[in-house]
Amino acid sequence: MGSSGLELFSRDLCQILELAQPGEGQLLLEALRSPPTRYFVRANRIRTTPECVVELLRRQGLDAEQHAKLEEAISIPVKEGLPLSACDSKIVANKEAAEAVMIGANLYAPGVHKCQGVRRGNFVSIVDKYGQVVGEGIAVQGESEILAHRRGGGDRRDEQQVQNSKVP
Repeated sequence: MGSSGLELFSRDLCQILELAQPGEGQLLLEALRSPPTRYFVRANRIRTTPECVVELLRRQGLDAEQHAKLEEAISIPVKEGLPLSACDSKIVANKEAAEAVMIGANLYAPGVHKCQGVRRGNFVSIVDKYGQVVGEGIAVQGESEILAHRRGGGDRRDEQQVQNSKVP
């Protein structure tokens, strides 16, 4: 496995996928490491119809469409941003926070696992526990503030960083 990044997954999972789909298990695992190409939302039929939600999203300039088989599912394509690069300053996010950042969320102190040496105003890479860069932004709190409070914003991203983070 080595530097392929597949060490993120258990050996058992890798073997099961390879047995189930010979030659395609590694492709599937690589795809799991990337942000999705479409973002899905569910229309709450008690409050509205899927058609109304699609129309509203389209009026906002989004290329929304209703799923062919799951009527309540509405998808919006995710625009590919600029590639992310590793900075000297890094914030390690926990699993859930890293996944959220990967699709455009801000990182808040409760989701920070480690932020050694981070100072307010630093341009930082947000990484998962394996070192994979999932986002980048500007720290609005320093290490001591983040660790002491574990509440509030640990990171704020402006439009340029949001684009770089591959969000819709």
